[in-house]
Amino acid sequence: MGNLFASLDAAAGALRAFRDGMTVSQNNIQNAATPGYAKQSLRLEAEPFQLEAGAIGGVRVAGTLNSRSSFAERAVRQQLSLLGSFAQQASRLTQLESIFEVGGESGIPAAIDRLFNSFAEFSLSPDSPAARQSVLDAAEGIASEFNRAAEQLSRLTADIDTDLRETVEKINRTAEQIQQYNRRILNGSPPDAGLEALAFADAESLAELANVEVLFEPNGTMTVLLGGQVPVVIGERLQPIAVESFTPGAPVNPGATPSMRVVDLGGRDITGMISQGELGGLLRVRAEILPALAGDTMQDGSLNTMAKHLADRVNEILANGQVSAGPPPVPGVELFSYNAANGAAIARTMTLNPAISQDLLAAISPGPPYVSNGTALELADLRNSRAPQDTINGMTFLEFYASMARQAGDGVRSARQEEARSNALVTQARDLRTQLSGVSFDEEAVKLVEFQRAYEANAQVVKIVDEMIESVLGMLR
Repeated sequence: MGNLFASLDAAAGALRAFRDGMTVSQNNIQNAATPGYAKQSLRLEAEPFQLEAGAIGGVRVAGTLNSRSSFAERAVRQQLSLLGSFAQQASRLTQLESIFEVGGESGIPAAIDRLFNSFAEFSLSPDSPAARQSVLDAAEGIASEFNRAAEQLSRLTADIDTDLRETVEKINRTAEQIQQYNRRILNGSPPDAGLEALAFADAESLAELANVEVLFEPNGTMTVLLGGQVPVVIGERLQPIAVESFTPGAPVNPGATPSMRVVDLGGRDITGMISQGELGGLLRVRAEILPALAGDTMQDGSLNTMAKHLADRVNEILANGQVSAGPPPVPGVELFSYNAANGAAIARTMTLNPAISQDLLAAISPGPPYVSNGTALELADLRNSRAPQDTINGMTFLEFYASMARQAGDGVRSARQEEARSNALVTQARDLRTQLSGVSFDEEAVKLVEFQRAYEANAQVVKIVDEMIESVLGMLR
């Protein structure tokens, strides 16, 4: 009788094991589309078989095996960080490219062309009221185009600042979800493949937002390091980051657009540690590309440099000329004015000098030699002049503008190419992960059939043993 009951117990244990196997396969199928889910496999172990010691064998469940590959997960997160960075750069630089018109039909290049054409007309007909008014209109037009470009750059900067704050908030919210997962683990929650999948999906979301290193502790919790150094989540502790504006010491342009930086919980500047992800892409455009064009507290920016040089050179030529030779001679009046106190605000504040009028436009060059349209000719020559005083870094005004537009265009093309490349690498990394730890419906279907048949076979064993026990009991009666 003892052997019969032992056989019954062994068969019942096998039934439980095969039932658990079917449950695991069903869970795999149900969660196949769940982000972050890794295939689970039942781990079966043979019971000892020693008849003389009363051990009759059988099978038991020794837990589940997780097919998750740390290597594959890390590869996906790395590629997502790069993709997030290049996607943000491509998006923002596309907006920047639209500000700098290169076709010559509108924007600053068209306005410069109209200004130089008006100077040429003025040199041919210095006494013509129409030619003089054309100069004033063209000057007002170029000032308006510089104003417009500066305003668009300012709006783009403000938009990026808003996105920086929103991205940091997303990072903190996602990190908080990982903190809650860690809390469940530390509070003794049993292993749950579904919760683990959510935690790994959160880790992927973080990777797309910034370059993070995710460490897996022996107790099952996840540690998240921003830039591989700054702890954001450690066990149950959450250390949120923040973004803030600041003005460096000894600013060149007081009152200009401040810089932005990311700080940790203790207020330490960690901007330099963030190189990838959406946050890294936004920071690069905000800290490097935009200030080089629009200026900030530490630099004037190319747009302001161009506006200042054009205004100063035109004003200098007109101021050195004469409206009338007299007697007494009447000196020329400057054409442009701007706020000289802030080098980063020149393009934004550039305007037609309110004191100028048709009658105050200087056309005469007092010489020697005296030339009645000499000042007007000098203005007209600005278009192609290679004289040091007429160029910016050895480039004419139009060439200098083209270099700015080319910088924006090259940045867009490069970012788009890298974005496409990163997209392909993300797909490749995810495919590899799927091969290593993804759910195969065919494989799970086979396992279900195997466990079901094994379950049915052991059910028959239970039935036969039960019948034998009944027979023995009947004999004893």
